[in-house]
Amino acid sequence: MFLLLRRFWRRRAIKQLAVARVDWWRLGSWLLFIILAHTAAMVLFEQLSIADGLWLTLTTMTTVGYGDLSATTTAGRLSTVVLLYLMGIFLLGKLAGDYFDMRAEMRHKRLCGHWRWQMENHILIFNTPRESGERYFLSLIQHLRRSEAFCETAVQIVTTAYPDGLPQSLREMDKPALVPLLYSGDANDLETLRAVNVDKAKVVIILASDEHDYGSDSRTFDILHRLRDSGCLATVVAESVHEDDYNRERLRLAGADIVLRPIRAYPEMVVRGLVARGAEQVIENLFNSSLDEYVRYDLSFEAKWRDIVVALVDLGLAVAFEELTGAINCNPRSTELCRGEALIMIVNEGDKPPAQEVAALMQAHGFLRKEGE
Repeated sequence: MFLLLRRFWRRRAIKQLAVARVDWWRLGSWLLFIILAHTAAMVLFEQLSIADGLWLTLTTMTTVGYGDLSATTTAGRLSTVVLLYLMGIFLLGKLAGDYFDMRAEMRHKRLCGHWRWQMENHILIFNTPRESGERYFLSLIQHLRRSEAFCETAVQIVTTAYPDGLPQSLREMDKPALVPLLYSGDANDLETLRAVNVDKAKVVIILASDEHDYGSDSRTFDILHRLRDSGCLATVVAESVHEDDYNRERLRLAGADIVLRPIRAYPEMVVRGLVARGAEQVIENLFNSSLDEYVRYDLSFEAKWRDIVVALVDLGLAVAFEELTGAINCNPRSTELCRGEALIMIVNEGDKPPAQEVAALMQAHGFLRKEGE
């Protein structure tokens, strides 16, 4: 019922716009006729040249009235009263008023997401996070703009969550190029997909409508089928609330190129997946306690970073260390001489090496520092 009502009002708005265009042509035609008729009357009754007659017509109709020319004969004055005072000035005012009304209506439609932008090679984002949607979109778009691949790609958000327009923070980002566009619609509606040119999009991101509801995956599955029916050839990113591999594979078979969990605190994961396919899975594993995990080993050491990584590779992957100042140094350069008080590694959950083993291996390579050094 909701979709039927949306279609009805949308078609009605299109018909009203078509009628407005017809009125514009009708008013413009009448106005042109009045200008030509009054110019001809000035040439006939006032013995003016065509140029002077047109000049008098325009200055009178626009109420400028320089006074350098004027109608002096009875017939000329009567023509001016009937053609310009009673008709021309009214039509010109109505035409100007309709123009400003149209501009105001266009601004309103663009603000509230009822405008068709005729975009291509753009990024479409469907749905809105249930919580902190504004903050999530702000961070996601900023990360997109920082990536070389999408720094100049237009972004359009498709959702029904903002009937009065995007939040102020999204409409007033630091640079105009960062500002996303809004289309108010449902991704399950084929007419909405046509309106946002989904068949010409570069990337489609389908956010889970509710990151805590497993039923969101069914709605995402439906959207994927709508995309396929619409001839979408874009790279499709879809969020899966279910963590099992079966559901992910189901979404991939439906058309998703990248499937990831809805981690709202880390929107950059979407961008990483687009820029380097598979990176999203690596990042996601770090948020999953059942897979790889970070482990801290408190020990004093000094060595080049590449030597530390190679020495410990059989136990895990060294990714960062705590400097003597307490600052955390993430992924140092391979040739950097590192002096630290703690080492942070990624290890398999079921194969976590004890601290004694790590310390013994560091000692065997001569990396440990003595107390006081």
